[in-house]
Amino acid sequence: MPLRLNSITSSLGIVLVVTILAACGSNSSKNAVPAKGFSGKSTSGMLTLATSVANARGSVHIVATESTGGMTGESVYDIARDHGKQIVSGGSQGNSTILIVSGVAYLQGDANFLQNSLGLSASSASTYAGRWIAFRSSDTGYRQVARGDTLPSALTEATPTGSLTLTKATTADGVRVVGISGGLPAQATQAGATGSQVLYVSETSPHLPVEVVVHESQDAQSGTSIVAFSNWGEVVSVAAPSSSIPVSSISSAS
Repeated sequence: MPLRLNSITSSLGIVLVVTILAACGSNSSKNAVPAKGFSGKSTSGMLTLATSVANARGSVHIVATESTGGMTGESVYDIARDHGKQIVSGGSQGNSTILIVSGVAYLQGDANFLQNSLGLSASSASTYAGRWIAFRSSDTGYRQVARGDTLPSALTEATPTGSLTLTKATTADGVRVVGISGGLPAQATQAGATGSQVLYVSETSPHLPVEVVVHESQDAQSGTSIVAFSNWGEVVSVAAPSSSIPVSSISSAS
């Protein structure tokens, strides 16, 4: 999803910092009493129910806040099943907008973002700053750019893995929730990240995801992200930019 403190590198030199949430509370317990309203479901059954209900809504608004190295960045998403928009601002990587339309990821960043995240030289970053760069599914870097920018991808990023435990019921964003705690998603661990995350879902029906909290470390950097979900089922309209530059032409020139 979106921000994730994993530094992901490729032959193109892409380094994206995208984080999702975290902090497993010390009140987690494998023996926690099943949350009210879940009809005696197991922890994994609760997780399956929450992600299934979320997917059925078809779209969502997300605000992800990441704190790492004394700096705070924010990503705001409006995403549907096969299209979406992400705006990154305030972090050490720079500022950018990412669009997913018809299977193509379009990235528009400032010079700082292009230099830090795409690995462009200072002069090339200045040249392409503010211009749309197109990543097709066959391009190196597409998965990193598009990560978390559609609903299925975002739910995968928000889903804890491995051994799952329940936290005691608490309140998040004004909603009574129960936390499902586990490990980071596969794409994060495959990139070398370590950490844990907790997905908080509403205690009462329809049991939608409310927030994710993640603690993550990679390449001597550690950070915490909090991702808040709202406006489930919102209308998401995203149009492709009128002109764009294929990333393959930039990588070839570089």
